[in-house]
Amino acid sequence: MRKWFLSPTLLLVITMLACSQQSTAPDPVTDTSGSSTELPEAVQEKIDQYVVLDEDLLASMASHADPNSDLNGHDYDVYVVTFLWGTFFPNGSGTGLSWDGRTGTNAVAHMRLVTAISFEDGEDHIVEVDNPGIIAWRSFAHNDIDGISFLLYMKRGIDYFAAPFLVFESEQINFHILVHNLARHRSFHPVDHNNGVAVFARKIRHLPCPHGHVAGSWTFDSNDRSQGRLEGRWLDLNGNTRGHLTGSFWTTDDGHMLMRGEVSGVTTDEVILHLEGRWHFLPHLIPSPCLACPHGGEFIARWRFSDGSGGGKVAALFGENTMISDAASVPFRGIWKQHCDHVVTDSDWNTGSE
Repeated sequence: MRKWFLSPTLLLVITMLACSQQSTAPDPVTDTSGSSTELPEAVQEKIDQYVVLDEDLLASMASHADPNSDLNGHDYDVYVVTFLWGTFFPNGSGTGLSWDGRTGTNAVAHMRLVTAISFEDGEDHIVEVDNPGIIAWRSFAHNDIDGISFLLYMKRGIDYFAAPFLVFESEQINFHILVHNLARHRSFHPVDHNNGVAVFARKIRHLPCPHGHVAGSWTFDSNDRSQGRLEGRWLDLNGNTRGHLTGSFWTTDDGHMLMRGEVSGVTTDEVILHLEGRWHFLPHLIPSPCLACPHGGEFIARWRFSDGSGGGKVAALFGENTMISDAASVPFRGIWKQHCDHVVTDSDWNTGSE
């Protein structure tokens, strides 16, 4: 196992996170030579392929949805950042490169992994770090791409003597990006003629539309985990039950993984709303210690009120915080939101969200 030694940059990051919120930010890393905001076509194609859609962001934020957490309030600015590294211009030769590294900030911030991108079992993995402001990884890329997408929560109301920045450190290249530029950002940082790092980032607005939480159990009814049922509660932002959620999920003969459900009243069986959607196994969306749980995943569905007065989306993760790979029933929790006329992200580069 490779031993980790803190570079001067990350030592500053950790020092900042351990200090008071009025600490002075250190001078940023300056190794950004060769970077460009004009992306080659091959790089843009990879971003289009791998950038995390808003509905998956919803699912990732749902995995941490907690009415008692201040990260759900308005004390933080939230950015979603995607790093892609490896071979963007393959030539069929070469021995591959080690991209072991980490990312962090020099500010008061929290990071939450959304997904690891194209990680191969036994070769690439997320490294556990006892610091909410750092994400670390082991990665080896040979004529292919690896990467991560994560949420960056920046604490508001703090005066820094130097502008906060986000650091990318790896065995191949180090660079920084000023946090305020992450609101609308894309860039490419070449290592050589074939390899480099692509960055895509945008700022997420707090949801002004009605929204709340869902929680319950996700139960498999077959040994191949192709079908089952779900039961849970439809909650408001304060955790009060507004309805009871029941439904089923299944896999069609041609491999489509679908779900359907309904929410009834708290004291009556009257159906308040209906939902239909899809589900997937997505182990990399499950936070540690369940990154490799084969039964972890997400469901995403559209819902509509029974009286036709409106609707929205609901997304949740199932299988969180359990390593019992043969468990028939696992918990789920997530968030719902009602559609309204506001956008979710601040970005000129729409990635497919409504």
